[in-house]
Amino acid sequence: MANLIQSEYTGLLQVHSNKEGLSSGKELYNNICATCHGSKADIKYKSIVPNLFDVNTIADYAWHYKKGTSNRYNMAEVMQEKIKTLSKQDFLDTELYIKSLCARLARSQDAKKEAAGKSSQNLALQRRKNE
Repeated sequence: MANLIQSEYTGLLQVHSNKEGLSSGKELYNNICATCHGSKADIKYKSIVPNLFDVNTIADYAWHYKKGTSNRYNMAEVMQEKIKTLSKQDFLDTELYIKSLCARLARSQDAKKEAAGKSSQNLALQRRKNE
């Protein structure tokens, strides 16, 4: 599958500031995508479609659905209906927003792991003191 958006439309995100792109992407995501993919893009839809933060180029992925050049997971009909009015810029803004969610999610997961590690260390120290 050719990477249509990245190769043919490089620089579209520069049309807005990242703040405008994030705002637009957030609105689009919440209105179109969140129902199936979850508020944090972390839902594995119907247990077969990967969660969106596992997709490298979300904009390109969606663009192929819109153009009918992809039918991954037998979802082309559903996806085409949902995204038929979106532009290339809309796809890029939505990808920018989803990637911002993933970064926040990754940071919060790292923080939880770190806290769990510290908690384990504290328990081990307390056990040694009690022995």
